[in-house]
Amino acid sequence: MALSDEERRRIYEEEKTEEDARAKVRSKKTKTGCLKLAVVVTVFVVCAISLSSYTGDELPEADSEGTKTIHKTEYSGGLLACSHAFDVFRDLSQGFLTDAELRQGTKEFQSDASHAEPDIRAAADAALRAATLQKREWYIMAASDLIHACVEFGYFTETE
Repeated sequence: MALSDEERRRIYEEEKTEEDARAKVRSKKTKTGCLKLAVVVTVFVVCAISLSSYTGDELPEADSEGTKTIHKTEYSGGLLACSHAFDVFRDLSQGFLTDAELRQGTKEFQSDASHAEPDIRAAADAALRAATLQKREWYIMAASDLIHACVEFGYFTETE
């Protein structure tokens, strides 16, 4: 039994309407994910890098008068990991990275973080897992945790 032209047209229109609806949902999810990532990256960019003249195994500490003093720490990778992550997040926010390049950049700062404070290590590990699995929401959460840890340990200072 052959379908009439009218029935074929109706079926075609129904399929087209369903495909359009699916495309809108995918587009909305992509926009939401990109917006969340943009917010995290913006917060990261607002954090000024305090890359002063200290080496990676020292942390600056402000005294009561606001001058910085240096104290030794057993962690040597925090500064490098935080500054490398900043570069990756900046490039990502500008749309310069493919998924493979994001994973590679994340893998590099995760390697730097292997000698950093535990909070920085954990956030970098989570970011690498998220980049590997291509889970943008997880990546955003890990990036936010990493930013917080970098600020907490004095590698970045929040601007007013």
